[in-house]
Amino acid sequence: LLESPTTVGVSLLVGGIILMFIDKVFTISEIEKEKKISPINAFIIGLWQVLAMIPGVSRSAASIIGGMQQKLSRKLAAEFSFFLAVPTMCAATGYKLLKAFKTKKAAHLIPIAHIHRDVKKEEIDFFLAPLLKGEHFGLISDAGLPCLADPGYQVVRRAQEQGIEVRMVMGPTSLLMGLMLSGLPGQAFTFHGYLPKKPEELIAAIRAMPKNYTHIFIEAPFRNNKIMRILLSNLPSESRLCLAADLTLPTQQVMTKTVRDWQKIPLGDLEGRYCLFLLAH
Repeated sequence: LLESPTTVGVSLLVGGIILMFIDKVFTISEIEKEKKISPINAFIIGLWQVLAMIPGVSRSAASIIGGMQQKLSRKLAAEFSFFLAVPTMCAATGYKLLKAFKTKKAAHLIPIAHIHRDVKKEEIDFFLAPLLKGEHFGLISDAGLPCLADPGYQVVRRAQEQGIEVRMVMGPTSLLMGLMLSGLPGQAFTFHGYLPKKPEELIAAIRAMPKNYTHIFIEAPFRNNKIMRILLSNLPSESRLCLAADLTLPTQQVMTKTVRDWQKIPLGDLEGRYCLFLLAH
């Protein structure tokens, strides 16, 4: 039953209808900031996400509905849905990578740990303990290349402090791919990570970026449209701006134009796409 096209079709239809009218069902939103999400709220939203095991049910839609049921604002529910997917994507990537190699243990018997940005020293020591006994440990990242725009650098630093040899297997990174495809200068560049969320702080950060550098930054997929509008409204008309979207995917799109030329064309909808922004004054 779960594998039938009817189930998938009905699930997609029902999910879409619910999202259309969800604001009328959950009219009260008491939680506006992620710091106010309690462990109980997070657990219940996670249970909603389990509905995505049914073919045709959108994981993000289930998470957003669960978030709004827990009185999160729609905006915060969408953000939380995105961040809730990160551990799952990391685990899935790690498992898929392990299956691609011949290992002494079956892939499902090899432990996988999630390294988050606020990881504590004690946690890292726990992860590294097997290495001190002669075992092997791999650090992978959904960002492509570990330690760039990734908290893995903390693991490498601690490993070096404990005398553990670290070797690297080169992988792709959207930062360098975007820079190479942008046509912008690559002699001197700066990666800023995520820029401030508040519009006034974002504008100040953009205007403070020095000349003679290529500036690279990223944004959460659900804020792409907003940051693009702010960039085009506040940058000098001769600044060159590159939008690199969905790198390595069939939908890959890389466009570099002056701000003046960007303002002459329709932007299209960037919502939900993984975008890299590159700027040169």
